[in-house]
Amino acid sequence: MPLATISGAFEFIGAAVKSGFAIAGLLVAAFALLCAIWGTRMLVRRWRESLTMGRDWPRAMGVVTDVRSLSVESVGATQGAAYEFSDLTGRTFAGVDWQTQSATLPLGSPIEIMYDPADPDTSYATSNLNRRIGVWAALFIPVIAALYGCAAFAAWFAIDAVT
Repeated sequence: MPLATISGAFEFIGAAVKSGFAIAGLLVAAFALLCAIWGTRMLVRRWRESLTMGRDWPRAMGVVTDVRSLSVESVGATQGAAYEFSDLTGRTFAGVDWQTQSATLPLGSPIEIMYDPADPDTSYATSNLNRRIGVWAALFIPVIAALYGCAAFAAWFAIDAVT
């Protein structure tokens, strides 16, 4: 077999490997970019929900009825304040606020609640509205930034593999 044929075969294999790395890099970049866009969308959606809740949902005074514990194996135990409140029509609803701030309230303490007028079973303590936004931002912003960085690095790797 002539040496030129063997050399040509190795060049072909090398080009195929380079194009395989390029395709893999582009797929990783596309996946990371899609995840980052989804995360950004979820963060904006949660932020808008929280703003709408704070602005449009009615508020009611509730009463702390119990302190409950929730144990999650990977996270540990957390406590929350169970509460009852009445909506504008006088119907009574119950909920649990899992923020540690509420769990320190003694039984019978008043707690301000905001609730969804379409579904009063969905309610939150008003003291935790800003924390709700902050927790999502603190969790998602670093992850989203890492995903955008991963997408950029994978795209650079794919382009570098071809050249």
